[in-house]
Amino acid sequence: LSCFLLLLWAVFGLPAKAEFIALSIDNDIPAEIIDASHEGKRLVVMFQEAGCPWCNKMRERVFGHPEVDEYFSRRFIIIEQDIKGDQGLISHEGVEMTQKAFAKIMRVRGTPTFLFFDTDGKIAVRVPGYQDAITFLNTGRYVHEGVFKTGKSLVRWHMEQ
Repeated sequence: LSCFLLLLWAVFGLPAKAEFIALSIDNDIPAEIIDASHEGKRLVVMFQEAGCPWCNKMRERVFGHPEVDEYFSRRFIIIEQDIKGDQGLISHEGVEMTQKAFAKIMRVRGTPTFLFFDTDGKIAVRVPGYQDAITFLNTGRYVHEGVFKTGKSLVRWHMEQ
């Protein structure tokens, strides 16, 4: 079976699992932010739901893109949250709730939606929807390089790139 999968990857270029995708065991967002910052990284929460075609495209086309994988693996950790999930979590503000309650409070209207956090636990930028690899890479740069702290909007910054 592993030879078959290797053959599929070689023929079709199927992406490997991105190193920056993590699984949160306890869904404690403040602890995840602290753990990421101890590694010199920032946390990103990806809101998704089962069967979301755009979420799957992000995972397959964008996260597997070599430049995105290389850049994000050194600077970010992404954890996924199910917008319809009943698992408990602790929000970035320290409030216990379910995944779906967190999605509602964060005004997630569609998936995927990304919350990029700064190392201090504040939301650096909220990004709804699918982004191609270059746009997603530039969004990461916008956060990592601290452009969001200047007051320049993400949209304006993307237009200047």
